[in-house]
Amino acid sequence: MKKRYHLLASILMLATLPLAAQNVPAESEEIALESQETAQYGNRRVGPLGAKQDGRKCRECDKPEVYVVPEEIAIESQKNVITPTVYPYVSQGPNIYANIEFIWWQPVLNGTGYAYNGVTDFDNPPPGISVIAGKLGRPNFGFEPGFKVALGGHFDHDGWNIEAEYTYLPASAKSSITTTRDKGASTLFAIVTGDGTVGPIAISQASEKWKHHFNLLTAALGRNFFISKYLTLKPFIGMDAAWLGDKLSQQFTPSVTFLTTGVSVTKKQSTWGLGLRGGLDTMWHITRDFAFYGDLAISSFWAHFHTKTRQTVSDTLGGTYSTLNLDNKFSSVIPIIETGFGLAYITWFNKDKVRCQLQLGWEHQIWTDFNYLGTFEGNGSLTMQGLSFKAGFTF
Repeated sequence: MKKRYHLLASILMLATLPLAAQNVPAESEEIALESQETAQYGNRRVGPLGAKQDGRKCRECDKPEVYVVPEEIAIESQKNVITPTVYPYVSQGPNIYANIEFIWWQPVLNGTGYAYNGVTDFDNPPPGISVIAGKLGRPNFGFEPGFKVALGGHFDHDGWNIEAEYTYLPASAKSSITTTRDKGASTLFAIVTGDGTVGPIAISQASEKWKHHFNLLTAALGRNFFISKYLTLKPFIGMDAAWLGDKLSQQFTPSVTFLTTGVSVTKKQSTWGLGLRGGLDTMWHITRDFAFYGDLAISSFWAHFHTKTRQTVSDTLGGTYSTLNLDNKFSSVIPIIETGFGLAYITWFNKDKVRCQLQLGWEHQIWTDFNYLGTFEGNGSLTMQGLSFKAGFTF
């Protein structure tokens, strides 16, 4: 019987060990908290509660008034917390922060090829001449300027924070393609000509212009906390709303102008919708002021697509008229992936009443199955990548 009691007592002691470990701060935890206090509260070294005096005199007596700032209470309250929060605090501030970010991104809409050369001109085949290498005509996507703005704040409830961010990026691109005697060209997709023929046509030249507008609004609830002495994690969940516009304007000149002398194609896509979003932001502190950051967010986005396609031909008999006019509306759920990596610099000023965080990094965004211009099944994704420079202030 004694052995049974001893075994039961041992099991109970083992079960209470984690609770005891939480209530007794280890030496390593104290060292970690010291570095965490510096990371959160700036240059001030915060001592025990009530140990500081603000130097002001009481109006009714000559004794100095003991004054405890809110962030000192916050530090003391996290002494026994396994994952202390990273607000970050500023001296006697509401801990509301604002970010403004300049982005220099390259948006690429895949599936926007319109013509190619490097083939035999089947309307005027060159006898005994081999064609030379050609290329696929698609917009020359470049880097475009845009911006992000964000506003957020922290709650006393377990260090949660809420943040809203808006991203805007306009873009445009164009290109052209021609044919020569030893390098014919053709449209990449079918053209409906005036005589009812449907199929690719031989062309002497072609051009395309692309215009794009990107608007994204996100709102997230998260918690930023220390997982080790120099590493912070911020898991978050939220929603996003977006509205985007894309337009392709294409011009084709047939190589044989017996009937059709020109073809104009206009493709438009309007997209809007809502998504569920989640992810993880990390900060890897190198020193007190510098840190690496790495961010990841994934969304399942419900998107409503409205596409329009119109082909207009000009010929010697009927003038200019439409030969194809499509209007399509449908919805789909598409995944969105966002990643970012870079270097951050953190500092305090104005007697630790303002905290400034500067970041320079590289970001990616992928909107899969996004391009439905001219097709009902989709043939490409929207990808964005480029530099980002952020300046954030906590008050």
